[in-house]
Amino acid sequence: MKRIMMAALLAVFVFAFAPVRAADDAKDANDAKDGKGGKGDAGKNDPGNMRSRWAGMAGALGGGNMLADAASRMGIDIHDPKTPKLDALPLGVDKRFVLNIPVGGVDNPSGTGNGWKMEAIFKMTDEQTKSVDALRDEYKGEQKKLDVDILDQQKVLAAKVTDLRQKFEKRANDILTGADKEAKQKMDALMQDSSAKGAAVVADTLPLYDVNDMAQGFAMIRAIQEKKSKISQDTTTAFLDLVPAESKPKIAEALKEQNAARDQMGRMGRRGNGGDQPGKPPLAPPQAPPGNF
Repeated sequence: MKRIMMAALLAVFVFAFAPVRAADDAKDANDAKDGKGGKGDAGKNDPGNMRSRWAGMAGALGGGNMLADAASRMGIDIHDPKTPKLDALPLGVDKRFVLNIPVGGVDNPSGTGNGWKMEAIFKMTDEQTKSVDALRDEYKGEQKKLDVDILDQQKVLAAKVTDLRQKFEKRANDILTGADKEAKQKMDALMQDSSAKGAAVVADTLPLYDVNDMAQGFAMIRAIQEKKSKISQDTTTAFLDLVPAESKPKIAEALKEQNAARDQMGRMGRRGNGGDQPGKPPLAPPQAPPGNF
């Protein structure tokens, strides 16, 4: 329950600051022209740019992982299955360097956000700026090649982990007998089917939104949550039908509390974006930018 409410508060916090982003677009464009990095340089902390101050606050709460963390707390995995989970690699002290800091970048001493591009710190010629931009493009290309290898290896390891888990679950089910064993096996199949349907909802919704835009990201989470709500309701009904009579009251009560907390969180998120206010419809998905995934 505490984790769910924390996610709700985080969503409200984000939406409270989301409106300032549009007002900073012009300044971002000028910053980019002046070699200050401009849009997307979380952590540069330009005191004249509200977007930068928001980026600094977002970094303090987990930087680029904040959206995924909030979604995870709501039971939603928004990771693109076509990309490897690099944060799962044993990178150790190099984790921020590899995952957060751009090529030709300088880390933030506070250890938050994405640091700075070096042209935001050093006075560089146009030729130097073009050279470092070319290096970043080259790195992206090499990184994509490596991502394929990493993803293939992670899939192999994931299959091994899943196989091991399934073997032990089968052994656990074999401890039960008769109707209880049959009910447990049906519960497992039911939840597997529910997870597959939920994953399909995420896969269909993810490409419609720009997850690099915080407001769009949280609008996407709400859209997914609403679509998954029907799946959850149907699964809950079927699940309770399988629960033994003596356990059904306490399980039903627990599910009721969880659903109430989830609904409350959804209402808070919609208010944060104006979705529950007259004349302010929920944020609609834009055309996802090219190469977003």
